[in-house]
Amino acid sequence: MKRLTRFLAALTSALLLLTGLASAATDVVQVRTTSYGATLRKTPEQNDTNKITLIPADTYLAVHDKVGNWYYVEYNGQYGYVTAGEKWVEAVAWDADRDGVWENADLRTAQLGKSGLTRDAVQKMGGIVIEINGTIGTGGSNVRSAMDPNDDLNIVRVLHEGTQVFVYFRLPNATRTGQWYYVRCPDGAEGFVFSTKLNLNADG
Repeated sequence: MKRLTRFLAALTSALLLLTGLASAATDVVQVRTTSYGATLRKTPEQNDTNKITLIPADTYLAVHDKVGNWYYVEYNGQYGYVTAGEKWVEAVAWDADRDGVWENADLRTAQLGKSGLTRDAVQKMGGIVIEINGTIGTGGSNVRSAMDPNDDLNIVRVLHEGTQVFVYFRLPNATRTGQWYYVRCPDGAEGFVFSTKLNLNADG
């Protein structure tokens, strides 16, 4: 049955080549459904007659091909198409070198530096994941273990103006003292820098 399903999918892809929806090369090897879930379909088009089943939210799917704006995936032994739109699925693993080694697998749950926070956690706290270089501004800045500018005991480093740091994310402070960046210092130490003390580099 699996072979027949794959044959039919290959036949569909061949027909799509003739109609303009060519098979598109993709480095994506795994996707995950969003909170909306996704519909597995027999063919890469939206209609009421080609539905196979509904795939629940937060389900990981192996990607075997991409046709137009559709991923050809496997779900519970069934093969079919899901739309590649970000509202329905998000890519979580890639194999850019086609060597069987996945890169950037499941970025949402990867920890950001030594912060103990993941991308999901930062976003749920109202923050923004940045991950580019930054430069300490005029007058230099303290790097702190907590987002409290009034506690001298939380200072872990003092950086001079012009020091280059790597910025992981920005968080609002619940005590309304402004925005804070979480950074990695040149010596590997990490902590928070007040947003007005740091400039994000335009070239990353």
